[in-house]
Amino acid sequence: MSDLKKAAEELGASAALSQARRVAGRALEDAFSTDEEREAREAREAEEQKKKRRKLMLYGVVGLFLVLGAVGLVLNYWPYFLLAGVVGLLGLYGRHRWRKRRAPKQSSVASKKAPERLAPKARVQPAIKALEPDSSVDDELAELKSRLQK
Repeated sequence: MSDLKKAAEELGASAALSQARRVAGRALEDAFSTDEEREAREAREAEEQKKKRRKLMLYGVVGLFLVLGAVGLVLNYWPYFLLAGVVGLLGLYGRHRWRKRRAPKQSSVASKKAPERLAPKARVQPAIKALEPDSSVDDELAELKSRLQK
């Protein structure tokens, strides 16, 4: 989470810095430019805004036509879509029946492999027991030490 917060802070800081640069540049440009240059810049910016607005309107109209086309397609060919849905449901039902019929054959194979597959707890228990000190090992070590000391 701290990485995400750090990335968000860096992104926010870079956005604020770029905005500050843009504002400072515009202020300097306004301070040192003539009236004609300001009017030319404002006209250029207005033209860019018009282009953006027209582009967004064009995307909206094309999107609307696509949606209307899809609705018209569904309205004209709804029986075929319905037939495709029914065939798909029949296919799913057939697959379910086929898998259910094959399940007893696979269960005999699965029962042979069942001892190999252990639950995670069952796999961990032998490892834990191996790590625990065994009293017989301690007794043998003590006996060996006593032999060495003699």
